[in-house]
Amino acid sequence: MKRIFLIVVGVAFSCWLSRAQSVSNYVEYGDEDLCNTGTYSTDPKTGATLIGLAPDVVTHSTATFNHGFPFSPTVSDYPGTDQIYVGHTQTSTHDGYAGAPGRINGPQVITLDYSSLVPVGQTVATLTLGIGADDFQYLNWGQPFTVMVNGATNSVLTSAINGLNQTGPYEQFLSIGIDPAVLQANHILTLSIDEGGDGGDGWAVDFLTVGVTTAQAGLGSLQASIVSGGSSNVFHLTMPTNIVAAVLETTTNIGPTIQWTPIFTNAGELTTNFPVKYKQQFFRLRK
Repeated sequence: MKRIFLIVVGVAFSCWLSRAQSVSNYVEYGDEDLCNTGTYSTDPKTGATLIGLAPDVVTHSTATFNHGFPFSPTVSDYPGTDQIYVGHTQTSTHDGYAGAPGRINGPQVITLDYSSLVPVGQTVATLTLGIGADDFQYLNWGQPFTVMVNGATNSVLTSAINGLNQTGPYEQFLSIGIDPAVLQANHILTLSIDEGGDGGDGWAVDFLTVGVTTAQAGLGSLQASIVSGGSSNVFHLTMPTNIVAAVLETTTNIGPTIQWTPIFTNAGELTTNFPVKYKQQFFRLRK
């Protein structure tokens, strides 16, 4: 049960309910099958962090996996996975992927809906994005990749992808903490990967993960003031617009025999006025 306590002393004020009660979970998108070429000999996520990374912190799996090619997605594959990509403009061919007949020009765009991880009344505290990266070879071929999250370039993730040299080809899973400030209210993350230069270094993504920790959302801000009205003062209270299933209560006594009186239970009512008959009066918002 969460509460905000207010004491009316004749001045305007506002208060916020702090966050509490964190929960965590993660979801996986796509299948772990080495881009439809085989099976992993061990968990490809071993050693990488799936949940709770702070923004811009990167971890890598301790396991890497060579596999054959070419390959192509099946109708059951998650959109954007198990597909060979090259740069949006390709003028050269540096590796086998870049010459594969089923290749697609970038950008590679993958949409990840993680709304199932965010319970009602919770907000995202941390989001950890995991990528089963395959055959990125900037260090070998010098064709730079750019990675965007929700339409904005993520410089740390871009650097992490450009730091791979997956000649073989081979797959390695990595994860990164995404700043909650760049997340969308609909809890959908859009990942975009593209290649500049001559676009001739092919790549793929086998699968992805999103791990989320959440915290209790604040009830909002209570705005209140005292207005003189002749023989009695009038207390004006404006409730948060996002209030749900909360009760505003009042009392004039905070002693051992305190008794709270509900004065506001209607979530659709935004303001309420009532006379203040005592020198001090206490209010609390309970949920």
